[in-house]
Amino acid sequence: MIPRDAEATLAELASGFPVVGITGPRQSGKTTLAQAVFAAKPYVSLEDPDVREFATEDPRGFLASYPDGAVLDEAQWAPALFSYLQGRVDASRVPGQFILRGHDVDLVFERAGSLQPVEIKAGATIGRDAFKGLQRWQELAGETAVEPQLIYAGDEARKQRGIAVRPWRDLANL
Repeated sequence: MIPRDAEATLAELASGFPVVGITGPRQSGKTTLAQAVFAAKPYVSLEDPDVREFATEDPRGFLASYPDGAVLDEAQWAPALFSYLQGRVDASRVPGQFILRGHDVDLVFERAGSLQPVEIKAGATIGRDAFKGLQRWQELAGETAVEPQLIYAGDEARKQRGIAVRPWRDLANL
């Protein structure tokens, strides 16, 4: 694994908070980082349909399977799990119980010292889910956020949900 400055920060946050989320662009090493820093914790991917169904259909039973916590990758696939997770950690307040993937984006560009998230969709139709990672980025970045971009296979440039939506043909103009 490539040494990362985030390792120490992640370990420090987990020593003070019961749940820590790791966010970033796809394929940036979030899972590798979590597994390295929390090697003693079970790793569970909710990308697996069987695991996701267990977490969705029986959240209490799912969480009970991990009495000392776990690294929950792709937790956004079971959104109802978060309410049960909150109840569990509020009751115990043990630091570093659960480590979560949160939402991610496809690319992040550095522009004039700021980071700009970009999501890329292959379809010409944009569904509500296409905006989730970018909206989460905006929430986390607050007023320092640079306008997110959503690139898609359609033809119309517009602003939707506070996000610049652009056809892939316009990439040269960005």
